[in-house]
Amino acid sequence: MARDDIIKKLNKSFSLKKCSIDEIEAITSYTNSSYELFSLVAMADEEKKNKALINKRKLLEKLLRLPISDAAYVPKSILEVFKSMIEKSSTSCELILYRGTSFKHFFATNILNNDPSFNLINKDVVYESLTYVSSTLDLKTALKFTSKKDPLIIE
Repeated sequence: MARDDIIKKLNKSFSLKKCSIDEIEAITSYTNSSYELFSLVAMADEEKKNKALINKRKLLEKLLRLPISDAAYVPKSILEVFKSMIEKSSTSCELILYRGTSFKHFFATNILNNDPSFNLINKDVVYESLTYVSSTLDLKTALKFTSKKDPLIIE
């Protein structure tokens, strides 16, 4: 299926879904540059389950230039609605999505080989992010979000 056909199909199924005011507020909060804070909050939640992630959270704080204390600016209710929306979401067809990022950011937000200090990425391996991840259907758009120093495209 061509990319434009996929977008039309997704838009059609999305237009059938009605979002509540709380859901719209959660999406708006995420897209208005709070996505970095959402990442910190998600990392802090993971850190509560696994104390070995403290160094990863500190690295993420350094990369984002935001202290974990700033995460308090994102209301807990918005985070709960956002998480709920993701958990109950699905697409009408399989998608290939792209994310432009950096190796540093990738290592700060993923556990590789069940080892928080592991820092080698293998091709064709699935990794689970510890934070929320923005992505796009368009590779060119993803390329705009790569780091100049250590660019990484994730498919």
